Amino acid sequence: MLPRQREKVSFKRKNVPPQQKFVAVVTVELIYFGRLSRSLVKLELSGCEGSFDGIKAIGQCCEVLDELTIVDHRMDDGWIAALSYFESLKILRISSCRKIDASPGPEKLLRSCPAMESLQLKRCCLNEKEGMRALFKVCDGATEVSIQDCWGLSDDSFSLAKAFRRVRFLSLEGCSVLTSGGLESVILHWEELESMRVVSCKSIKDSEISPALSSLFSLLKELTWRPDTRSHLSSSLEGAGIGKRGSKFFSVLH
Repeated sequence: MLPRQREKVSFKRKNVPPQQKFVAVVTVELIYFGRLSRSLVKLELSGCEGSFDGIKAIGQCCEVLDELTIVDHRMDDGWIAALSYFESLKILRISSCRKIDASPGPEKLLRSCPAMESLQLKRCCLNEKEGMRALFKVCDGATEVSIQDCWGLSDDSFSLAKAFRRVRFLSLEGCSVLTSGGLESVILHWEELESMRVVSCKSIKDSEISPALSSLFSLLKELTWRPDTRSHLSSSLEGAGIGKRGSKFFSVLH
């Protein structure tokens, strides 16, 4: 039997003009049994309580959903494993959450979202290692990863991002604990990385950039680099010829 918690849901239907947005407060049962859910392509859950069973039910019912946003969730431990039931999900946004999933459950339940393309984390606490491991596991097929203004993203936590199999674009902004070594240890494993953006990450220092990381920078198609206000890496990279090789270019934020 499905749980009876109430959830705030914002959604859009296919073949409906973008300006026509439906907002409702509904129970999980209503989402599950409502005919509307089968045509949803975008869904937002804000301030929700829920569980593995509730998220699984939504995933199974919303067959064409390709964009899911979760804001300030209060869900029970173990909910992340249910994301694999969203077979069409391409974009997952998690915002303003004080936790991800403290106890995600057995590894065997953590299956990949088959259509995943983009994982976006904003203003979240990312210090739960098991929750981060589970999230990266179910989103391991993402080609774009964005982490903005999140706290608790240490080198240890970020090392779990090695689980991603085909990242092409990485954006890091406001990740103050992550160091140059922590960044390097992950992105050197991503063979398909093409573009990277690093802004306002004060523990990432130009002086700690290794030859291996500099070499990787030279191969990127696009690099935006401003980890702190004292960054001078742009001039050294320009001196090395980066920005003069085909479609590659280097940009610095001012």
